[in-house]
Amino acid sequence: MERFLTTADTAGKWNAYKMANDEYNRMEKGIITINSLIHTTVGPNFQDFINDMMNPHDMLSTLAKVAKPSDAQLHRNLENELDRLHQGPKRLGIEAWLQLHNTIAKKAEKINEPPREATSKYLIRHFIRSCQDLNPSLFSAYSQQIEENTLNITLEDLIKKFNVSYQPLKRKGAFPTLSGEPSDPKRQSGDREYCPACGGGHTINQCWNLFEELQPNGWVVN
Repeated sequence: MERFLTTADTAGKWNAYKMANDEYNRMEKGIITINSLIHTTVGPNFQDFINDMMNPHDMLSTLAKVAKPSDAQLHRNLENELDRLHQGPKRLGIEAWLQLHNTIAKKAEKINEPPREATSKYLIRHFIRSCQDLNPSLFSAYSQQIEENTLNITLEDLIKKFNVSYQPLKRKGAFPTLSGEPSDPKRQSGDREYCPACGGGHTINQCWNLFEELQPNGWVVN
């Protein structure tokens, strides 16, 4: 940007300023929204800790120290997430199913002696075995390494590879598609809303492919 400004004419500098100003206003609007959300949803026992704060990062850092749940509560939350995972991608939808793996892995890191089913190693094995019908190419690439215990890949990288290689099943009762797949005109006639940008089963303002701030960890834009 600095190199551009040194050679740009007045119009170019003005356009650069407008772009930077628009980006600043967009970020400021997001911060105000998050700020309001935190203030309106935090429990009454912790309101006094953040009443005078306006910075979301400071508020969340403070709440993380004073409102940390007990290990028992963390275990219960993790067990609930594992129960959801057992519902499978067909009931949860592909996007929710993928994100749930990351959610469980991150929660397991925060507690002592997490359940074996919540460890990254177990989640990776479970994920690959679940791909036998869901994503055969991914299953073929890694199933042998899983059985031989020679697989060396992170859960996040595995999900990225899934997003790239996934192809929806073309039959009745197929797994819900990723939001990044092209829309099917036949789907537009139903009651459910579909994103006009990517064809996913959501409104356009919820599109992970369009809005970076909505994207979960490991998401690859399709």
